[in-house]
Amino acid sequence: MMKRICSVLLAAALALSLTACGGTKRESAQAVVESAIGAVQNVDFAAMKTYWGEDTLGKVESAAQPEADDEDAQVMKAVTKHLSYTVKESKEDEKAGTATVTVEFTNADMTAIMSEFIQQAFSDALNYAFLPEDQQPSEEEMDQKYLGILTGLLAREDNKMVTNTVDISLKLTDDQWTIESDDKVLDAMLGGMLSSADSISDSLGGDS
Repeated sequence: MMKRICSVLLAAALALSLTACGGTKRESAQAVVESAIGAVQNVDFAAMKTYWGEDTLGKVESAAQPEADDEDAQVMKAVTKHLSYTVKESKEDEKAGTATVTVEFTNADMTAIMSEFIQQAFSDALNYAFLPEDQQPSEEEMDQKYLGILTGLLAREDNKMVTNTVDISLKLTDDQWTIESDDKVLDAMLGGMLSSADSISDSLGGDS
């Protein structure tokens, strides 16, 4: 019995040592960036928060993977449907604790899509505004209609595409490369979605 216990303990110790060795291995800056982009492509909100920061992609109510009918997930899946990228260059300076990964992103042009969306949404809103009050759709029904318009526009195969090249900055934190949050990077990745939203907010008199 004692021999068996010793064998189990040795096996456990070996397993732990292997896990520790694997866990301390540092991923390259490029690998971290590619995993971070993959999290966006896969609409993995928990991973997005880990790589890009808590608030970078907007406040997410749950860290768990959203259900297929979740509205945020629907929009993100539509926005990332045509997302592709190419890593152009990766530089690491371990002494300084910094790295830069240059990435070329191609995605649907959100500026053009959001322009169409606003036109259709305003047109529908005006049409419903003249209906008798008891025939007007509820706020929830209008939200669903707007969601349908946006996802429909994003799903088109002939959308205009836009390509942007950006530098993604990283720093060494606890001997691991971590991405420094930058809205310009995300805006490039998402086809100009963030800048389009800011522009619409400004035109409507909202806060940027």
